This record gives sequence, C-alpha cells and structure tokens, in this order.
Amino acid sequence: MEGVVINIDLKKLGLKKDSDWDHEPISDAHVGDPNCNYEKLEHVIERISSQKNRSTHLMGDNTANIRADDFRFNLDASGLQPVIKQVTYLRKMFEPIWNHNKDNVKCWGAQIGNHEYNGRAKMTEEQYKREYCYEIGPKEGGMGLNYLGTLAYIWVNFFWGKKKDSLTENKIRDYRILTAHGQYKGSQSGGELNQMKRFPAGHENFDVFFTGDSHDKKDDSSILQSAILVDGKIKLKKRKVFFISCGTFQETFMLGYTNYPEKSPYYARISETGTKTVTFNPYLGKLYCHG
Repeated sequence: MEGVVINIDLKKLGLKKDSDWDHEPISDAHVGDPNCNYEKLEHVIERISSQKNRSTHLMGDNTANIRADDFRFNLDASGLQPVIKQVTYLRKMFEPIWNHNKDNVKCWGAQIGNHEYNGRAKMTEEQYKREYCYEIGPKEGGMGLNYLGTLAYIWVNFFWGKKKDSLTENKIRDYRILTAHGQYKGSQSGGELNQMKRFPAGHENFDVFFTGDSHDKKDDSSILQSAILVDGKIKLKKRKVFFISCGTFQETFMLGYTNYPEKSPYYARISETGTKTVTFNPYLGKLYCHG
C-alpha cells in the first residue's frame, strides 16, 4: 500500500479561510473503449482544472487495455487499441489538470487498476509509475503524480498561511482518506457499499473511504461512536464517515456494439457515468458528499 500527505494553503490559493474545498476523484475512465463517454469526461476535466478549490485523483482503470486473449476484446471496436495510443490520448486529455498541479494540490495521485496490471499490456508498478508518476512533466513523457498503488492512505492538511517546514502552525484541520481501486466482485448493485462499511474494522480514524472498479456511482455514511475521558468522566464522541463508490465513464450499453458487460453478463447493472464529489469545509469542520 501507499501513503501520501497533501498540504493545501487556502490563503496562498486566494481563497477565504472558511472556503469549501471540492474533491472529485476520476474512476474507471476506460479511455480507448468505444463506450467511453469522452464528452462527459472532458467536461469533468475542465471543471477540475478551472476551479481553484477543486482537486482530483485517478482511481485506476484509466484506459481500456483489454487483452487480445480476453473474450471481451474487439479489434474493430476502437481506433485506440494499441495501449500506448490510449495512454497518449489520456495524457493529452488531462493536460489542463497537469498544467495546474503545483505541489500535487490539483491532482493528489494515481492508482493502478486491474485494467493496468492485468490488461493487454500488463503494466508492472514500475511501468505504471513511468507513465503516470515520477517528478517529470507531461512534455518529458510522465505525468508527475504521486503513486497511490491499489490501496492508499491520503492525509490532507488545510492551512491558512502555511509556514515553511511547519505542519502545525496556521493549520485549520486535517482529513484522512482511504482510497482503493476495487474490493467488490458481486453482481448486485449497491453491494460494494455494504462491503465498504467493514473497512473501519481494519482501518481506523478515516473520514472518507473511496473505491472504484464496480462502476457504481453511489454513496452512504455511518456514525462511528467512541469514548473519551473529560475531567475524569467518560463522554461519548460521534464521527460521521462516508463510503463512496466513485462511478465510471464507460457506458454500460451502446447500440450497435456488444461490449463486455453484455458478455459477462451484467444485465441488471446499468452504470450512471460521471463522478462523486466530497466537499470539505475545514474551518467549520464539515464534510459532505454529492453528485
């Protein structure tokens, strides 16, 4: 697993101390698949890149990368079948985000999905890092992103006038996020949220749990309760946590083309394409999900 720390200075970005911050992960884009909704993906990229209080991270399955020996592969389905074409096209689409990604504030990192490590061109972690990560800009071939593996902890610190080399002075609040490419293999829509609600048993003190892979776009929340000692007396402390399945940009069905949900078959699971967004207000200590 991986772990990264993101430091966001609201004052430096020209925002107010009580400003909201929107985080909108991009999951399962499947660039190169004929069912990819490029128009919607481009709209999301434009929104993230143009709003200074909005960020993202890639959650894996960024390209289709279907193996030639996979029953879902269709050579005639797309002009982007060579994987290098898919990655090059994705890099071009995401340039507006990379160009605003100073200190990894705009894009917190990139996860590897099964379509990367088990696809037509099986990417090792080193190959994935070479394409998406490393501290080199898009012109040199990489994307300069944090590597988030298949499972990562993201610790986000919000500041109002951050002091150099200090992670405590002028700090407003922090939030803790667990992000995983996938964890659900069932065919029942909504089942992944039930699975995610087990996560706090093994991963404590997180505010948000993100997953992708299932292509569902849903969210739920739970209240976790603990005991604290105040002046020698037990007090109850409640904390709301969110469980979010982050969607896809691959349409489930398309007239005139038989794609892999039909071959699987997942007839009862129709994906709503797009994203989910988490809004943080560190000053007020609030957190909510929408989209």
